[in-house]
Amino acid sequence: MERFEFSLLLVFTLSFYWLRVESEGGFSIRKVNQRCSAEERDALLDVKQSLSDPHLLLSTWDTDKDCCIWKGVSCSNKINHVIKLDFSTFSDIEGDVFYAASLHPSFFRLRHLQYLCLGNILFNQIRIPHSIGSLNNLSHLDLSSSGFVGEIPPQIGNLTKLRYLDLSYNSLVAYNLLWISHLFSLQFIDMSNVNLTFATNWLHEISALPALSTLYLSSCNLKTPPNLLSYSNFSSTIKTFDLYNNHLNGSLSNWLGQFKRIKALYLDSNFLTGPISLASLSLLCDLYFLGLSDNNFTKLSDDGNALKCKEYKLTNLDISNNQLCGSMPEWVGNMTNLSWLYLRNNQFNGLIPQSLGQLTNLVFLDLHSNNLHGSLSEIHFANLSQLKSINLSGNQLNFNMVSPNWTPPFQINFLDLSSCPIGPQFPLWLQNQKLLSFLDLSNCGISDIIPSWFWNISSQIEYLNMSQNAIRGELPMSLNIALEATIDLNSNQLEGRLPRPMNFVQSVSFSNNKFTSGIELYLNGNMSLLEVLDLSQNHLSSEIPNSICQMPSIILLDLSHNNLSEEIPNCNGNVSSYKMLRFAFLFSADLMSYPRIPVPDSVMIDIKGTPCWIDEPEFVKKPIHGTNTGVMQSLEESLDLSRNHFSGGIPESIVMLSALSYFNLSYNQLSGRIPTGTQLDTFNESIYYGNPKLCGKPLHNTCEGDEHKIHGEGDNSQDDDDDFGLFLSMGLGFAVGLWIVLGTLFLKRSWPTSYFEFLDRMINNIYEFVNVKVNQWFNQ
Repeated sequence: MERFEFSLLLVFTLSFYWLRVESEGGFSIRKVNQRCSAEERDALLDVKQSLSDPHLLLSTWDTDKDCCIWKGVSCSNKINHVIKLDFSTFSDIEGDVFYAASLHPSFFRLRHLQYLCLGNILFNQIRIPHSIGSLNNLSHLDLSSSGFVGEIPPQIGNLTKLRYLDLSYNSLVAYNLLWISHLFSLQFIDMSNVNLTFATNWLHEISALPALSTLYLSSCNLKTPPNLLSYSNFSSTIKTFDLYNNHLNGSLSNWLGQFKRIKALYLDSNFLTGPISLASLSLLCDLYFLGLSDNNFTKLSDDGNALKCKEYKLTNLDISNNQLCGSMPEWVGNMTNLSWLYLRNNQFNGLIPQSLGQLTNLVFLDLHSNNLHGSLSEIHFANLSQLKSINLSGNQLNFNMVSPNWTPPFQINFLDLSSCPIGPQFPLWLQNQKLLSFLDLSNCGISDIIPSWFWNISSQIEYLNMSQNAIRGELPMSLNIALEATIDLNSNQLEGRLPRPMNFVQSVSFSNNKFTSGIELYLNGNMSLLEVLDLSQNHLSSEIPNSICQMPSIILLDLSHNNLSEEIPNCNGNVSSYKMLRFAFLFSADLMSYPRIPVPDSVMIDIKGTPCWIDEPEFVKKPIHGTNTGVMQSLEESLDLSRNHFSGGIPESIVMLSALSYFNLSYNQLSGRIPTGTQLDTFNESIYYGNPKLCGKPLHNTCEGDEHKIHGEGDNSQDDDDDFGLFLSMGLGFAVGLWIVLGTLFLKRSWPTSYFEFLDRMINNIYEFVNVKVNQWFNQ
């Protein structure tokens, strides 16, 4: 028995000990898991409360969980404090953003913060609080694109551990940068869009930073170029320097050579002038990106002997939109690492150097809008196997020296050769280009047929332009083209039946050709994405199908100058869902043969200058909120129907055109009363000239029955005069009576005193009488 009791006691003791160990272990585990202090958790919850969170992005900030595992929050394993707060991690979904009226003081209770990013928080145009300088453990501060305004507080200069500072894309201003010269650990600065107009000594103050490697100062209103940096080591540490879109002027001279380790230099969109000296670039062996576009440079040095480096690492060179003249320099071929070469919109002339063919890494070549001329040969493209985009438009370059059997070493996506004289034959070397998505061969002097093989490589083309050539022949029954594509084949000599696109296209222009049929392929509800359709100036002779009423997305429709017959369908307001039908040109000399063709109520008209006898014109209607108010309401500028042969009355629905700034119905055969209301009342009588049968305002012609109205208005006006006399008498009587009472009180000072004492006594007597009667009533 005793043994049994001892055993029982031993089991109980061991169980108790095990439970205690487990409970202490569990407690210790919970204690380890709760690294976040109560003060920091409360501060973070205060921050959460201060933010408008429409997408509930902070739902993970749960009080039952350790705040160190909340999204955007990180803690140190050594000191068990919150050291990182990053709101940019909440940008998983486009449009996710927080809103806040101010920067909550609880931010500054997180005294151990080393990393603070307020990305995705949009403040309501507030100043950066001075207390930001109290977070003296910060090494990373990102306040970009957050809606801050006003002067940058100099207290940021107290953050001496700061290595990363981003204040870009707010509405901030700095009158000097003395505070920044104290931040000796800074390696990265982005102050893009900060107004530094008054910080005239910006270069001296920034150049004092010994470790700075990245500096973004785009759109800062800077005027002083960084000419002299010899007094600091700034030029030897800086690797990325962005001065895009400032007001820097003067020439580059040789100051570029001071940047010994520069990898990216952006001087685009300034007012720099003069020549670009190769000597200033010759020592920049490690430079990868050079942006000099949108300046006023006049010449690009062609002295290849000035090159000093064994190999140049330059991959991106953009000198577009300047005034560079002369020949393209041969030394461009020595930049064998180039992948982007942009020299567009300059005044280069002469031939393209054959050394261009040595750029084996070239991907994007843009030389458009220069004065280059001559023949391109296979040598120019011999080694360009990486090429994806070519734009040579706006030059006088041809491919006459290219063999008909030439197979290019590249597969390009983008090809723009517009206005280059590459005809008269269709370029056969396109036959193996299977990846084209953009092709512009407009105004190229092509007088050939489009070969059948072309439609086998066109399935990915989203933009196809072969307009303003003399391309002849018929197109295939179906066009193999990409979804939502734009097709422009206007001003050629194509004939036969219009082709059917195999996919839903967005814009089609076959104008100024010789097509005779196929209009029904486009004027129907199946073309659900079609917004622009121009079939004008062809030989189309069929009737317009009723399915024109079901075109759901059309914006611009031009069927002018054809041989269209029969009536234009009347949709009776049952158009599908027009977004905005801006122009529908239906004028044609052939319409003169049909003097009573009704203008449909589903198209907008501009028939100026073409003689058409159209009776009782109806205007476009579109259901908006259940009422037929008219697509014409979308017309934003002008409607000119002058010098035609319109007859009948002006429809009342024309008063819906509330946005018109110009309107003209002159010199037609219109008759009846001119409608009044809204915008029509603002036009003068000249817009109705040449319509002798029109009457009513603003014309002097009175309509039949208006004379009786005028007399009636005269009688009404007599009544109005009587009413006016009555109201005048009443007003004068009230004024005279009032001043009789007030005037007597002003005659003697004792009279108003006695009068108001009398009133007080009367009020007191009435009050006492009412009070007595009420008490008696309650006591009964």
